[in-house]
This record gives sequence, C-alpha cells and structure tokens, in this order.
Amino acid sequence: MAYDSYIDLTYGDDTNQLLNIYVPEGASDAIVVVFVHGGAWRFGRKERDIADKITYFTDKGAIFVTIDYPQYPESPPINQSVKVADSIAWLKTNIPTYGGSAAKIIMVGHSSGAHVVALIATKLASRQVAGSILLDTDAYDIVKIMASCYSNKSWLYAPFGTDTVYWEIASPARGPETPDLFVISSVHRSDRDNIVSSFVDEFSADYLAVSQIHSATQKDIGVDIAYSDLLWDWIVTKT
Repeated sequence: MAYDSYIDLTYGDDTNQLLNIYVPEGASDAIVVVFVHGGAWRFGRKERDIADKITYFTDKGAIFVTIDYPQYPESPPINQSVKVADSIAWLKTNIPTYGGSAAKIIMVGHSSGAHVVALIATKLASRQVAGSILLDTDAYDIVKIMASCYSNKSWLYAPFGTDTVYWEIASPARGPETPDLFVISSVHRSDRDNIVSSFVDEFSADYLAVSQIHSATQKDIGVDIAYSDLLWDWIVTKT
C-alpha cells in the first residue's frame, strides 16, 4: 500500500525529541503503532531496521511512528521515559490530523526501549495508551537486577547508577498502574526468566516466548509474517 512520510517532526523541547510518521493512503481513525528503539540506553536511531515494519503496518492500514529520544549519559533512563512520554502527548493531540486515532495508540519497545515503554505504562498514568508490547528485556525490576546479577552486566546497567531510591523509581515492576501489556521474551535468554515471569504475573500481562534471538525480536517484524501477525492480532484486540 502506498504511504506518505513525515520526517523529523519535533515532539518536545529537546533536540533529540524527533519522530517520523508513515501514513497509509486513505488513513482514517487508524491504529497508530509507535516503535521505540533499544540500544542499552546509550544509542540507537529511529531509522534503524524500519523498512519492513513500515511496509507491514501500513499494509494493515495502520500508521507507523518511530521516534528518537535523548540517550545516556545526557539523559538517564528515567528521564528517557519522561521524554518518550512526551511523544504520546504529542500524538494524542496531533495524530488525528494524519488520519490516526488518539484512542488507538500502541507502543512497541525493544530491549532498553522496552524498559522505557514499560516504565511509562506502569508509572505514568497521564500518558496511558491502548496497549504496550515489550520486546525482549529483563529490565523490569532494577532493584533485583542490581542486587542479584549486576556484576555480570555492570556495563549494561551502569546508567542506573548506585542510588537505591533511583532503582526503585526506575523499576516498571514496582509501578502502580495496571496497563495492557504483551511481553515477548526470547527463549535464548533464560538467565532472566524469573524476573520476566514475576513481571508478567504481577501485571497479568499476555506473554509469548519466541525462538528469535534478541535482535530478531524486533528485526523480524514485517519479515517473519507469522510472528508479525501474532503481534498484529494482539494490537487489534486492544484497539
């Protein structure tokens, strides 16, 4: 399906708060899928690995949005979630202009981007969306991670610092909200099964263990059609 592209739209005051919108021809009251990239809270770009996602979702009649946001060390993890939450506010106000529905926004985050999305979903009530898909992260309970396996992942989790109060705030598992969540976890990363399963149980999240390796849980969207359709079917039930 043909689509129109709107590139580098500003959704906040930070120079890194930019988003791209891909709108299928004739969009009206369309589902809006917002992709938040990963990158260890340090790097990543909204243009990476998106061509197949754009095609897949616009062919379904959905609007696809991909965003940039400030990264560590300039922006610690909690601040990243606050900045990404600004995109939800912007979209709720502006997406109807592009043919999308403000009531049909679905967030999809991968890796550290999944942590960012999960923190918004469980702790920022004013920025709730129709549902959130969390692709292959274990960063649900930072307190437990820092206590149990930080020594094995010291570089990865360094952006969370040493303040235990910060860990608590940065832990989606310790949030008060009850959002609609779909947790995807690679079977190749069983080292974090307890943290993931506890999070799934706590929030009564839908859950799927997949054969994809970590990077493929996002790269395969639009490539592996059976896998992509599982995600799409969940999106449709929430919108």
